[in-house]
Amino acid sequence: MSRYDDLRRMREARFAKSKPVAPSIDERVSLYLQAVHGNREFTKQERSAARNLLLNSMAAEIAATPVTKTPPKPVTINTPVTINPPISVTAKRGRPKTGKAMSGTERTRRWRQQKATAKTTPKT
Repeated sequence: MSRYDDLRRMREARFAKSKPVAPSIDERVSLYLQAVHGNREFTKQERSAARNLLLNSMAAEIAATPVTKTPPKPVTINTPVTINPPISVTAKRGRPKTGKAMSGTERTRRWRQQKATAKTTPKT
Protein backbone atom coordinates (compact mmCIF):
# COMPACT_ATOMS: atom_id res chain seq x y z
CA MET A 1 0.00 0.00 0.00
CA SER A 2 1.43 3.35 -1.03
CA ARG A 3 1.46 6.66 0.78
CA TYR A 4 -0.97 7.98 -1.83
CA ASP A 5 -3.54 5.38 -0.74
CA ASP A 6 -3.07 6.43 2.89
CA LEU A 7 -3.62 10.10 1.98
CA ARG A 8 -6.65 9.21 -0.09
CA ARG A 9 -8.20 7.17 2.76
CA MET A 10 -7.51 9.95 5.27
CA ARG A 11 -9.10 12.50 2.96
CA GLU A 12 -12.14 10.33 2.28
CA ALA A 13 -12.68 9.77 6.00
CA ARG A 14 -12.32 13.49 6.75
CA PHE A 15 -14.73 14.63 4.04
CA ALA A 16 -17.13 11.66 3.91
CA LYS A 17 -20.23 13.72 4.76
CA SER A 18 -19.23 17.05 3.23
CA LYS A 19 -18.93 18.33 -0.32
CA PRO A 20 -15.79 17.48 -2.31
CA VAL A 21 -12.89 19.69 -1.28
CA ALA A 22 -9.61 20.41 -3.05
CA PRO A 23 -6.60 18.62 -1.54
CA SER A 24 -4.61 20.47 1.11
CA ILE A 25 -1.16 21.86 0.39
CA ASP A 26 0.51 18.95 2.17
CA GLU A 27 -1.53 16.45 0.17
CA ARG A 28 -0.64 18.27 -3.04
CA VAL A 29 3.05 18.21 -2.12
CA SER A 30 2.92 14.46 -1.49
CA LEU A 31 1.08 13.82 -4.74
CA TYR A 32 3.49 16.01 -6.70
CA LEU A 33 6.60 14.37 -5.24
CA GLN A 34 5.25 10.87 -5.84
CA ALA A 35 4.31 11.72 -9.42
CA VAL A 36 7.70 13.25 -10.22
CA HIS A 37 10.12 11.10 -8.18
CA GLY A 38 8.19 7.90 -7.57
CA ASN A 39 7.02 6.18 -4.41
CA ARG A 40 9.65 6.73 -1.70
CA GLU A 41 10.18 8.74 1.47
CA PHE A 42 11.16 12.37 0.97
CA THR A 43 13.30 14.64 3.11
CA LYS A 44 12.12 17.87 4.70
CA GLN A 45 14.17 19.88 2.20
CA GLU A 46 12.52 18.12 -0.75
CA ARG A 47 9.06 18.69 0.73
CA SER A 48 9.86 22.36 1.41
CA ALA A 49 11.14 22.92 -2.14
CA ALA A 50 8.07 21.23 -3.63
CA ARG A 51 5.77 23.23 -1.35
CA ASN A 52 7.39 26.51 -2.43
CA LEU A 53 7.14 25.48 -6.08
CA LEU A 54 3.42 24.71 -5.74
CA LEU A 55 2.68 27.90 -3.80
CA ASN A 56 4.56 30.03 -6.35
CA SER A 57 2.69 28.42 -9.26
CA MET A 58 -0.65 28.96 -7.46
CA ALA A 59 0.24 32.61 -6.79
CA ALA A 60 1.24 33.13 -10.43
CA GLU A 61 -2.05 31.61 -11.59
CA ILE A 62 -4.05 33.87 -9.28
CA ALA A 63 -2.06 36.94 -10.36
CA ALA A 64 -2.71 36.13 -14.04
CA THR A 65 -6.48 35.92 -13.50
CA PRO A 66 -8.13 39.23 -14.41
CA VAL A 67 -10.21 40.85 -11.72
CA THR A 68 -13.62 41.82 -12.99
CA LYS A 69 -15.52 44.38 -10.99
CA THR A 70 -18.61 46.28 -11.86
CA PRO A 71 -17.81 49.95 -12.33
CA PRO A 72 -19.13 52.22 -9.58
CA LYS A 73 -22.29 54.17 -10.23
CA PRO A 74 -21.73 57.81 -11.12
CA VAL A 75 -22.43 60.21 -8.29
CA THR A 76 -24.66 63.18 -8.94
CA ILE A 77 -24.12 66.08 -6.59
CA ASN A 78 -27.38 68.01 -6.79
CA THR A 79 -29.95 65.27 -6.28
CA PRO A 80 -33.21 66.28 -4.62
CA VAL A 81 -33.66 64.96 -1.12
CA THR A 82 -37.07 63.64 -0.17
CA ILE A 83 -38.08 64.13 3.44
CA ASN A 84 -40.57 61.74 4.90
CA PRO A 85 -43.34 63.22 7.04
CA PRO A 86 -42.75 62.88 10.79
CA ILE A 87 -44.13 59.80 12.44
CA SER A 88 -46.87 60.37 14.98
CA VAL A 89 -45.54 59.58 18.44
CA THR A 90 -48.85 59.62 20.25
CA ALA A 91 -50.68 56.33 20.22
CA LYS A 92 -54.31 56.24 19.36
CA ARG A 93 -56.36 55.79 22.46
CA GLY A 94 -59.69 54.23 23.00
CA ARG A 95 -61.72 51.57 21.43
CA PRO A 96 -61.76 51.34 17.64
CA LYS A 97 -65.06 52.47 16.15
CA THR A 98 -66.89 49.37 15.12
CA GLY A 99 -70.46 50.56 15.51
CA LYS A 100 -71.17 47.81 18.05
CA ALA A 101 -71.86 48.19 21.74
CA MET A 102 -69.21 47.13 24.26
CA SER A 103 -69.59 43.74 25.87
CA GLY A 104 -69.85 43.41 29.64
CA THR A 105 -66.31 42.05 29.84
CA GLU A 106 -64.96 44.99 27.87
CA ARG A 107 -66.83 47.52 30.05
CA THR A 108 -65.43 45.88 33.22
CA ARG A 109 -61.88 45.85 31.82
CA ARG A 110 -62.10 49.52 30.86
CA TRP A 111 -63.51 50.47 34.27
CA ARG A 112 -60.61 48.62 36.01
CA GLN A 113 -58.05 50.36 33.78
CA GLN A 114 -59.53 53.78 34.56
CA LYS A 115 -59.58 52.98 38.27
CA ALA A 116 -55.91 51.81 38.17
CA THR A 117 -54.75 54.90 36.29
CA ALA A 118 -56.68 57.17 38.68
CA LYS A 119 -54.74 55.67 41.61
CA THR A 120 -51.34 56.15 40.01
CA THR A 121 -51.97 59.60 38.57
CA PRO A 122 -51.27 62.38 41.14
CA LYS A 123 -53.98 65.00 41.50
CA THR A 124 -52.90 68.60 41.06
